[in-house]
Amino acid sequence: MKKDLNRTTYPWMKKIVFVLALVLAVIHVLNILFMFPNHIILGLHLGFLMVLIFLRKGLPNNKLFAAFEIVLLLLAVAACVNYSVNYVEMNMRATRLRTYEVILGCAIILAVLYATYRTIGMGMTAIAIVFLLYVFFGQYLPGAAGHAKYRLMRIVSHMYLSASGIFGSLLSISATYLAIFTLFGTFLENCDASNAFIRLAIKAAGKIKGGPALAAVIASCLFGMVSGAPVVNVVTTGTITIPLMESLGIAPNIAGAIEAAASTGGSIMPPVMGAGAFVMSEVTSIPYSQIVKAAIIPALVYFIGVGSGVFFHVHKADIACLDKSLIPTWKEIGREVYLLVPFVMLLVLILAGYSPIYSALLAIAFSIALLSVRNYRVPKEVVRKLGDAMARGSRSLASIASGLACAGIIVGAVTLTGLGGKFVNMILYVSNSFPFLALVLVALACLVLGMGLPTSAAYVLTATIAGPAMTKLGYSTLASHMFIFYFAVVAVITPPVAITAYAGAGIAKGDPNKTGWNAFFFALPAFLCPFMFMYNSALLAEGNFLEVLWAGITAVIGAVTIGAATQGYVVSKVPLMLRGVMLIGAFLLLKPGMLTDAIGFALVGAIVVYSMLTRKRGMSAPAADRQITEEIIETQKHLLDQLKVNDDPKNE
Repeated sequence: MKKDLNRTTYPWMKKIVFVLALVLAVIHVLNILFMFPNHIILGLHLGFLMVLIFLRKGLPNNKLFAAFEIVLLLLAVAACVNYSVNYVEMNMRATRLRTYEVILGCAIILAVLYATYRTIGMGMTAIAIVFLLYVFFGQYLPGAAGHAKYRLMRIVSHMYLSASGIFGSLLSISATYLAIFTLFGTFLENCDASNAFIRLAIKAAGKIKGGPALAAVIASCLFGMVSGAPVVNVVTTGTITIPLMESLGIAPNIAGAIEAAASTGGSIMPPVMGAGAFVMSEVTSIPYSQIVKAAIIPALVYFIGVGSGVFFHVHKADIACLDKSLIPTWKEIGREVYLLVPFVMLLVLILAGYSPIYSALLAIAFSIALLSVRNYRVPKEVVRKLGDAMARGSRSLASIASGLACAGIIVGAVTLTGLGGKFVNMILYVSNSFPFLALVLVALACLVLGMGLPTSAAYVLTATIAGPAMTKLGYSTLASHMFIFYFAVVAVITPPVAITAYAGAGIAKGDPNKTGWNAFFFALPAFLCPFMFMYNSALLAEGNFLEVLWAGITAVIGAVTIGAATQGYVVSKVPLMLRGVMLIGAFLLLKPGMLTDAIGFALVGAIVVYSMLTRKRGMSAPAADRQITEEIIETQKHLLDQLKVNDDPKNE
């Protein structure tokens, strides 16, 4: 029996949570193979996750509150079972629900709110409560702000049975795309692929100044596009890369920021985009292949911008290189490359045109085969790792699913009251024929809503409310939703609530606020690029080849310039005023137009020439190189040894 934060976890709870998580994972796989009716899989999906959420951290020590949680959980499970079994019949008489059905509907609304509070925090829960209060009391508001009065049965019916409610399209995304890709991420991790990513990245960048910092960018990009969870990415790759960066002399606030910025960007890197591309395709009905194609240049701008900022910082701070003896050889990499086969297999199948869901399922099957081959001498180890991966996948899905179910409550409130149309009119009125102001308002809404939400939930929620407004302003559906998605992603590194930066600061033992602001500046291109592709569709790969190529070249140069400007360094330090000039030049390069490109190139070129002319001649050997002691090298060796794959299961 374990006590933690006024809660008690009993051994039987852990067993129940593990077994139910395992069963849920099997249900998700079977659903892909046999396609259960939608209402059945949604009821099972949410019902199982409710038990996992309520029991995973134990019951409150306060008996009254514990009784409340148990009763609420039982009612929530009953509501999910009732939905799965009786949905068709209930839907035929949606306006004439029986008393017990209304009670179950109220219970599932309350349970989703409470589960969201338990998994995500008060932020989204409070937003959903505000929307619910608007549904119940909005009729008392004056003028266009108000709405018609709704009876309790009408509200419950809409939230419980409607495709715009709790069991709507958002939860359906969680039960299909997100479920299978979350499972794939845990299988990939159990195969030690995350360690292989880091070692491959260190091999690629280890000989460069501050190589582990650039390796963190590469590894987090690769692992992040599959995991789709920036915080998970930070704590997975960051436990190695952050101490390694610090061992070279990179300050804790910078090391945590680099990992946070790189881990966040994995969610916008095609072709997987942390399952974001699949969610967007489902919401917009735009073909998946078109979304992936559109995301390529903006993703390159993001990671080249972050990588450039890191590159210029380590040169400005005179950070040492990693000791050559610690860089893995190609022979060592070759012995581990098979660990990346499931990841490569997934990408190849998706790019070949196969369904993303079936591609992920085949990649999982190959991961299972890989686990079996690696542990063939110890069959129990295969079973243990297989069960652990499936159970962890289901548990990881809990916060995403509860967030999307809660977003379903908000979407239900918007569709029931017509609030979406009112928001469109408000945006049009405030922008007053000035579309750029509308973009700023939507970006701010995305950042505020996304600060405490999973990326998928933040995107879907904002897209539901703001997407129609942007379309009405004349922007294309693809550009509008890419804009919303980008700001939903970068919300997690936006101060003051930069949750990925907090995770990075925790590992680096740095200051969360300073880490957050550093991460913001490393990722600055991601905050500017969405505004640019709204005015230049070539950045979304729309147009002829030369237009797209030129847009990509200027955007990449602009991203590199932003990295140099934020760090105040090219080949020598750049004064503050000239850094401002560099930012202007970068902005002009990102903005479409030959005139702006020409002015941007001129400004940036002038600063580069100035930096070269002011560079000190006859500089001595870097001080940082002389500071690497045997003790530091031993620490680095110990960190890198943790990444080595142990092919003997008896020693695991």
